[in-house]
Order: sequence, then structure tokens, then C-alpha cells
Amino acid sequence: MSCVIRRIAALGEPVIEPVAVTADSLREAASVERPGGVYAAFGTWHDHRVIRLTDHFERFRDSAKRVGFELNVDRDLVCAELCSMLRAAGYPGARIRISVHPDDLAAGVRAPLVAAIEPYAGPPPQMRKDGVSCLTAPHRARPNPRAKQTSWLAGRASLPGDPYEWLLLDDEERILEGASSNFYAVIDGVLATAGSDVLFGISRSIVLEVASGLLPLRLDPPRYDDIARMSECFITSASRGIVPVVEIDERTIGSGRPGEVTRQLISRYENRATELEEPLCSDGDGSAGD
Repeated sequence: MSCVIRRIAALGEPVIEPVAVTADSLREAASVERPGGVYAAFGTWHDHRVIRLTDHFERFRDSAKRVGFELNVDRDLVCAELCSMLRAAGYPGARIRISVHPDDLAAGVRAPLVAAIEPYAGPPPQMRKDGVSCLTAPHRARPNPRAKQTSWLAGRASLPGDPYEWLLLDDEERILEGASSNFYAVIDGVLATAGSDVLFGISRSIVLEVASGLLPLRLDPPRYDDIARMSECFITSASRGIVPVVEIDERTIGSGRPGEVTRQLISRYENRATELEEPLCSDGDGSAGD
């Protein structure tokens, strides 16, 4: 199995325990997550560094608080355990998800966190060059969107078909976000993206920063009937950065190729993201250090 899943400690001494569940990918592993928990997900880059790693841990705690429980996590301990897993797996780059369920915390389970990692080298260059196709999922606005909940992982895995990404529409047919990403569209020279009712992704915050001075920004989600007016659009996530979208529901966006604004934002994003990387592994942990 290319996806490694283990139970690890949140506090105290390091604990890495095997689990009965096996999966070929994080997506497959998501289908067995228990509802009621929360998770954090991120990718590693450049010798096991993570963009805004501190923010990922803070959002992990915040997600727990938003669904009604307290989560105390020793970041250094968890990072050391994850790096031990990376070293054992031999993955030079990976996507990582850690999750926790309040029942395990209440029961005093010594390894309450479920850690899953899969090998990952970032989105293929051809994907950035050619763009991707997406489908929309009507009436799929996420409940409590500011929290990363395990119940959402199972629901996302149950969506039919296999587009690169599902774009979630609310009851008013606003395109809020992707199933695992944030969504943006260039309409009449303005960059439009939801300002509320979505997960405020860490990659999203970088896009909003680097877009400043390039084009005007409107924090209002584009609507489904705006697709014909979109000259460009793209999605973002912590493990993928910016990925151009050139087709939605078999409708071509703009010229059908990634546009100039998207290309400029990719360059700006990557420069800024590199500045914001933090080491996951200290010297002696994982297969790489600072």
C-alpha cells in the first residue's frame, strides 16, 4: 500500500502504532474516517518543509474548538512522529493528513491521532501548463465550513464520478469552493472568490496577498451563470498551490488554456510560499532536515 497509516501520540512520549486499516491513497483512507472528528492536511516541499506549518496546527486546534472539543497537541512531538513515518516509508515528498476524534481523547487513548501519508511530488508540470477540468456539485455547501471535519471527508469521497475537482454550489448556485480547495475566477478583469461560507485556506491567504496590485479583488463568490463570463479560473490548496481550471461542466473557460493572470499568480505564489516554508523535520528526524 502506498498510503501509510499509523496512530500517533499528541502529547507526552512518542508513540507510533499500526492500524488495521489499509489504503492506496489519502482519498481512499478518507472513506473510513469516523464522523465527528477533525483533521489537518498539508504537503511537504523542499526537504520536508511545509508552507505555514504553524498555521496548519493552529487551524487543527481551531477546527476542534468549532465542533465542540478542546485539542491539545505538542507540535514538536507530532512533527517528530510524522518524520519517523516519512523516514520509514522513504518518501522524499508527501501529502500528510492527521485527524482526531473526541471519543479517543475522552477515553485517554495513548495514540489518539491518526496520521496518513502518501508520496507526492506536487502537481505535474503538464497540469499547470494545460489546466484541469472540474464538475459542479449543486446544493453541496459545507456545514460549518470553517472547520475541517472528518464527516466531510467521507461525504466528499461519496461524490459520483472522478473529475479533477468538484466545485461546490450552494442553493443560490454560487460557486463557493472546491471539495478540497478554494476557487477563484477572473470576471471582467476582477478576481472573484468567496469571502465567507468557505474554509479560509492557508493557500487562499497567500493568493489574496500576492494578487494585490495585479488586479482588483472581489470577495464575493462567482455564480454558476457567470461561467460564460469567466476569462480565467483556478483552484488552490496547501498541497497543490495554484492549479488552473480550463473547463467546468464541459464548458470551456476563456481560451481553454491557463491565462496570463493565472500564470503571473502562480509565479508570485511560488515565490511567496517558499518564503513561508517551515521545517517539518529537525536534524536527525525524517530523511531530511533544515
